[in-house]
Amino acid sequence: DETLPEGWVATTEIPVDVEIVEGQDVTIHVGNMEEGVLPLPGSITVIKFNDLNGNGAHDEGEPLLPGIDFSATMGELVLTDTTDAMGEAHFMDLADGTYVIDETLPEGWIATTELPIEVIIVNGQDVTVHVGNMMDEGLPFTPPDLAIAKAAGVTNASPGELVTYVLTYRNVSGSNATDFRIVDDFDERYLTIVDAGGGVVVDGTIVWDLAGPLAVSDGPQTLVYTARVRTDMPIGTTNIGNVAVISHPLDVNLVNNEASDIIVVDNPILPFTEVSAAGEPFLPFTGSDAVLIGLVMLTLAFAGTALRFAARNS
Repeated sequence: DETLPEGWVATTEIPVDVEIVEGQDVTIHVGNMEEGVLPLPGSITVIKFNDLNGNGAHDEGEPLLPGIDFSATMGELVLTDTTDAMGEAHFMDLADGTYVIDETLPEGWIATTELPIEVIIVNGQDVTVHVGNMMDEGLPFTPPDLAIAKAAGVTNASPGELVTYVLTYRNVSGSNATDFRIVDDFDERYLTIVDAGGGVVVDGTIVWDLAGPLAVSDGPQTLVYTARVRTDMPIGTTNIGNVAVISHPLDVNLVNNEASDIIVVDNPILPFTEVSAAGEPFLPFTGSDAVLIGLVMLTLAFAGTALRFAARNS
């Protein structure tokens, strides 16, 4: 129990019963807050790691695990989050109290950290917990094997033409894939994205971050985007290549993670044109210029006829 100082209230239920068995060392957390002051929100960050040696501790060099589902429960309040690409799950804006942290173990893995874990938030604390998993040798884990293919709607295109690209991806084998990424690197010198198909255009790439899960049984999935060929393409033939890459931290078979496609754009020199030193075409004469040239040629023809007639008479 405690003697509360004046102007403070208890945020932990007291008195607290503590049982000591065989020389145990027990630590308890007891919270107070000032009267009339709203408590700051706290947070819990779960760091999920691949416990390669199974010792329950996050040792140097042990990789982080994305795509693992966690929950934080306090009474009837249940919060959920999934570890991101950095192996972190986040529970934010938490009121003071005791939260129970638990996870949904992926197939083929076992926990090396004792779960569930109780976490106490007092006056806006930010608490980080590390939770380890390791592969169950009795139930071998098979990582997902992602594959991608890419195809343009045309083989040859003209300047200014709209081109549709289709990305087809799937999980070929292994466990379900979550939190994976597809990046399409297009040639921004010659293409302008018209519709990114739900992706985000960043520095000459389109990025899709996909939460999944993607199971083998789901079969092929598609993403479609459209791009327009520049109207001012270089004179001659230009090959425009694009490369798409699918990635997942646990996918070790990289042979089928990349696909490319090429379209050919022809921009021929127009007939009866010349090209300037700057590389720009001189277009054929049109309009009033053509009329003027026609009159000059007609005048020259009449003059030639008159001269021949005068020569015969002389």
